[in-house]
Amino acid sequence: MSQIPTPQQVKEIFSNVYLLYTRWIAVKEPDWDKLIDESREIETRYPYELCRKMLVEVVSVIENSYMGRSKSNG
Repeated sequence: MSQIPTPQQVKEIFSNVYLLYTRWIAVKEPDWDKLIDESREIETRYPYELCRKMLVEVVSVIENSYMGRSKSNG
């Protein structure tokens, strides 16, 4: 059975994932290795399924946003 984060940990997960998102969403040429490293740091700090799922989704949104900008720019 997987662990369940406390309400405080959930708050911290949301906050950290949101900060990751805001830091990377508008970057014109993301350093993907650094983005993944930052994601792994968060996941290591909060080893919960909720955190992993949120990180996967946020990284996907960042990637899709970058791909969309790349297509429209050339």
